[in-house]
Amino acid sequence: MTPRAFAYPYGSYRTFDARTAALVKEEGFVAACTTVWGRQRRGDDPFAIRRMRVSWCDGPREVAKLLAGCYDWYRVVQRLQAGRS
Repeated sequence: MTPRAFAYPYGSYRTFDARTAALVKEEGFVAACTTVWGRQRRGDDPFAIRRMRVSWCDGPREVAKLLAGCYDWYRVVQRLQAGRS
């Protein structure tokens, strides 16, 4: 079976852009994952899929907070860190 999704190496801000996504698309992929924090919503770019960390020790309450967006502020930290590199 041919893979349909791609994971950007590193995948953080400033490690991929529209040109990278275009190359991934040209190779026949239908989506690509980043390591940028956040929830994916309907209509978001499938070549910039955000993710969030879920640990083995996160219980239902913590997962509910993740899904509710309580930690979406972390994306700002990631962007600021990328600006320094």
